[in-house]
Amino acid sequence: MNLTIVELLYCGFFGAGNNVNMDWLENNGFWVKSGEYPTKIHLSSEQFQSILKEGGVNVSNIIIN
Repeated sequence: MNLTIVELLYCGFFGAGNNVNMDWLENNGFWVKSGEYPTKIHLSSEQFQSILKEGGVNVSNIIIN
């Protein structure tokens, strides 16, 4: 049995025109092309902030711990 825990504080959604899709994630190295199981992907704080910025989020208002 596998257990994966993702903890997020929902502060809104990216909204129309700010979608971060699978193609963008893959092209920017945030998704593994080799077929690695997605739960084994670990993002740094900088990578996570990059995804949020792509979604139009002001990352200065986000606490990443």
